[in-house]
Amino acid sequence: MHFAFPLPPYFFLALFEPNPELRPERSRSWDAGLRYSARKVRARVAYWESRVEDFIDLLPVQTLPPTQGLILQRWQSVNRQDAVLRGFEASADWQPYPHWVLHSGYSSARGEDRSTGEALLQMPSDTLVVGLDWSRPDTGTRVAWVTRSYGTRTDVPTGVDPTDGYVLHDVHASWAPRFLRDVTLYASVNNLMNTRYEDPRFGTPGIARDLRLGFGLSF
Repeated sequence: MHFAFPLPPYFFLALFEPNPELRPERSRSWDAGLRYSARKVRARVAYWESRVEDFIDLLPVQTLPPTQGLILQRWQSVNRQDAVLRGFEASADWQPYPHWVLHSGYSSARGEDRSTGEALLQMPSDTLVVGLDWSRPDTGTRVAWVTRSYGTRTDVPTGVDPTDGYVLHDVHASWAPRFLRDVTLYASVNNLMNTRYEDPRFGTPGIARDLRLGFGLSF
């Protein structure tokens, strides 16, 4: 089983099937970028491109009619004969005041099977990330707010539904107390607003709000 979720009035079940005829990928890539660094500002931009023979894409290959309240869909890794992948990335960090850092980043990637003209499913949506960090190294504390905005995904293969864009907010905190040597405590709340969204690659429901607690030990 690959994934499953309720899809009223049915229950959706996707089955992953191996492909014994799958061939390894062969690729040629290049990239170019610029970096800038000053006392309070750091920035980077980059463009990359890859030509991939036998690109491995994971696709739904068959959806069976609903039966007994269940929808079954078969997924399989398949080779794309001649794929081209292109992407652009940009990021910047700004420290306006001591202990405060503003982060931002944008990424966009596209993929196409040149032999068919179809888009590649296993490509990320356009993503804009903005975050604000507050840290005090003298006390071992750090708090961060991160907002991630994902664009609408319309460049999908035949038979795959487009997905809407969405925005997620996360809060992270860490503390390395002096009285607990080599121990760091972590806490985070992901998808703080409990936004409902779909994974653009599979159309599955996204992860709801979740709280995570943990610790790290250095040795």
